[in-house]
Amino acid sequence: MPGASARAVLLIGTIPLQSSAQVFEAVGARLGELAPAVPDGETGPRLAWIGWQFDRLKHLDTLEMTAEMPMGGPALPQTMPVLKLRNGVKTTDLNLHPLGYCDEAVKSYIAFKEAKANGKLPASIRFQVSIPSALILSTAIQDGDPRGLLAAFEGAAINEVRDICAAIPHEELAIQWDMVEPEAEEYRRHPGAGKPLLKKLRLWWSYEEGAASIGRISAAIPPSVNLGVHLCYGDPDGTHVIEPHDGSVLRDIANALSASIPRRLDWIHMPVPIERHDDAYFAPFRTLKLAPETRIYLGLVHQEDGTQGAARRIAAARKVIPNFGIATECGLGRLPPNTIEYILDLYRKVAELP
Repeated sequence: MPGASARAVLLIGTIPLQSSAQVFEAVGARLGELAPAVPDGETGPRLAWIGWQFDRLKHLDTLEMTAEMPMGGPALPQTMPVLKLRNGVKTTDLNLHPLGYCDEAVKSYIAFKEAKANGKLPASIRFQVSIPSALILSTAIQDGDPRGLLAAFEGAAINEVRDICAAIPHEELAIQWDMVEPEAEEYRRHPGAGKPLLKKLRLWWSYEEGAASIGRISAAIPPSVNLGVHLCYGDPDGTHVIEPHDGSVLRDIANALSASIPRRLDWIHMPVPIERHDDAYFAPFRTLKLAPETRIYLGLVHQEDGTQGAARRIAAARKVIPNFGIATECGLGRLPPNTIEYILDLYRKVAELP
């Protein structure tokens, strides 16, 4: 059993093991009740995160692929298709549902129930389904009315979460929106920074529009289901697409989400780069305006500097945020599978630091 003062652990999504059953067993054995929810690891083709969804989109008869942009790195090489509407197709013609997340969740939930029944997962843990935001999904299509595309993907996302909520008991379910919208806002405030990929994308939205979109699709999730948001700066090759200047963008998006989501927000995750244990990074979090029930998870666990580095970042963060859970900056999908046991053990050690 974890100590009473141990910090909660958030598992973002991807975990590069062979199956969801392996993920559940590994998490249960090493973290137990430290993790309030457990994802299925998005194993197999879904380790490519949004790349898995983009690969599905390029086969729709309403879309055609015009190019492919390289993404990822040696650990998980992949490309991002650049799609456009076929001649004569309007955004209102797009039939995007089902997105496939419900089908995968239903299959993994069977293994989740078995793991609980066999005592490999604690009875209190929830099954977490992580889904990219509708806005980010819509960026695969680089022509047409962007707001019309967003509306089409929001409709698909709403139907998808309704399907998930109908298939999995609410008291065992948690849904997390994965947002890489911080990339665009950081780039807008600090132009010239970041990787070339940013210069090739149509970054048309404001962070307020991104938060409002999450609010609209979150309205479809009953309050009996836990809800979280993962704020991300992209991690296609194991490093951020753009590094945060400080916590200002994360604070602004978190506050906008808190104001936009019409139901309880159970958690929000914000990354902390490995070199940031300075007061300047955390200072913007002094003006976070989150509801008392929203738990903050800081992505301050890095395998490169272990517990010592995490302790430095914890000490700096606690000057501003007295209580928070811990996480890595992003999912673990780009890591070699033989490092996962080490990472899970590192979570526990960091969670129990004073």
